[in-house]
Amino acid sequence: MCAMLAAGFVIAREWPGVPATGWFAMAGIAAVVAIVAKGWLCRVSLALGVLCFAAGWFGWRIHGTLSKMHRDFASIAGQPLRPDTPLWLDPVLVRGQGVVLENPRLSPAPRGSMASFFRVGRSVNFTVRVASLAGPAGELTTAWRVRVSVPAEDATGVYERVRAGSVVRFSGHLSMDHPAMNPGEPDRRLISAQHGVMGRVRVPSARLIEPGESRGTMERIVGAVSWGAESARGRARRALDAIIGTDESVGGEVGSPGRALLAAMLLGEREPGYDEADRAFRRLGLVHLVAISGFNLAVLAGLVLFVVRLTGDRGRLEPIIAAGMVITYMVVVPAEAPILRAGITLVVFLITEAIGTRYDRLTLLGWTAAGLLLWRPMDAWSLGFQLSFGIVGVLLWLSDRTNARLFGVELGGVVEPRAYGLYATLRDGAAFAGSHLRVLVSSSLLAWCVAMPVVAHHTGVVSPLAVLSTLVVLPLTVVVLWVGYIVLLIGVVWPGAGEVLGGFLRVLSDGLAGIVMRLDDVPGMSLSLTNISAGWAMVGTLCVIVWFRWWRARDRTAILATVLVLAWLGTELHRA
Repeated sequence: MCAMLAAGFVIAREWPGVPATGWFAMAGIAAVVAIVAKGWLCRVSLALGVLCFAAGWFGWRIHGTLSKMHRDFASIAGQPLRPDTPLWLDPVLVRGQGVVLENPRLSPAPRGSMASFFRVGRSVNFTVRVASLAGPAGELTTAWRVRVSVPAEDATGVYERVRAGSVVRFSGHLSMDHPAMNPGEPDRRLISAQHGVMGRVRVPSARLIEPGESRGTMERIVGAVSWGAESARGRARRALDAIIGTDESVGGEVGSPGRALLAAMLLGEREPGYDEADRAFRRLGLVHLVAISGFNLAVLAGLVLFVVRLTGDRGRLEPIIAAGMVITYMVVVPAEAPILRAGITLVVFLITEAIGTRYDRLTLLGWTAAGLLLWRPMDAWSLGFQLSFGIVGVLLWLSDRTNARLFGVELGGVVEPRAYGLYATLRDGAAFAGSHLRVLVSSSLLAWCVAMPVVAHHTGVVSPLAVLSTLVVLPLTVVVLWVGYIVLLIGVVWPGAGEVLGGFLRVLSDGLAGIVMRLDDVPGMSLSLTNISAGWAMVGTLCVIVWFRWWRARDRTAILATVLVLAWLGTELHRA
């Protein structure tokens, strides 16, 4: 189903002129045929019905929202709405009022070798859910979001007057996002339409931002939710600062990779020192260990379950407590797509386990992915979405089989006599560690092989030794996360205690950053592959999956298919 949904989204994006009603009509016809027909005709009709429904949904959800956004912009700007009218080229002076959804933040300064060529100054930015928007041609009542930016040198007083949950009035120039202007550049208009963001309002001075008055119940509800979420984030951030130190307390080492790594892993905050560590993790193929995603939330859930089970067997209450902690953590960290995606998926699995009904995990994962795609259709083009659900699905499907093919199948039902003493304890510990190490090796190899074609297509970088890097870095990452979550929770409840435990956490994070930096210096840890097409990525991924599931080394069909896939890859690399 997810594949047909994604295919429908791709078709609708390439053919925006086909109305959503047409796609929905074709989906209805296919559904009727599927009900009447039997056998292969029923299955084909059902698949076509899902594809047409997905295309219609994308047309209504994305193209329809973008068209309505253009109409509203044209109505307040007094501009004719024609296909050849570039609305994004002419900013319009507007007055607006709405609820602030987040505290103002200073944009990061340009960094890197090209930073000196950037002419855009720093600005203070925040997002507003607009209730009313007035322009030269009139005023409209709306629920669009706009990104408000104020030049940093003229932002005096913004942090005092603008807070999450407050109602503000502002005046500035509104401009819409422009379409893709270079090959390979994403069309930001479609992403803005998915999030309901009409555009950016550039306010020349903080004096043009002043407090407003709430006009309705929805504004008060949105304001209360935004204030509560931002307050929780602020308290967690202050606790983290007390734990890992500030400018003065750490001797000016705020930009150190270890400290920045903790801020990124625990709260999703990006600090100046994080860029260096982030690049090293990306080249090693380990970015999922530091960016808050499914791995981090799974570690958090595992820690919660471990602590709860120390108090005894709590049955269905265990996954409910873990789900509640994951939801609370999602409120504290920034509401970005990978965090929401991973959190929702994990909560669905935990709640399903708490209900106690029998279910197939792979099927549940597919339905969760389908629901998230309908909510956010543009995620179908996201590398994070493809890897999150693709790798988790393959691991659920083939991890046990891969482990058995690599290390054999352990005999079941064999019970050895109970032994005591130091030798028996060491032997049991070694057997336990060995079994988990074998699972880690087989799972890492499977995940790396499946992800490699897709990662090469999106990033042009392949990490040949990612499996070995994972074996070295993963255990220490889990320890850092467990200690970090415990210390952060203690710091939120009891701020003074966090300062005592913060030194140990800093040592661990500095060690993790140092190990990754040293691994990144090893020759051959990453390779650059350019011009990898989406077609080869799909065929290469399919070839890998078939190898792990069905093919053997003596299968001539497997060898021939692999040679053809590699020849295709060689052709693309030679052409680049």
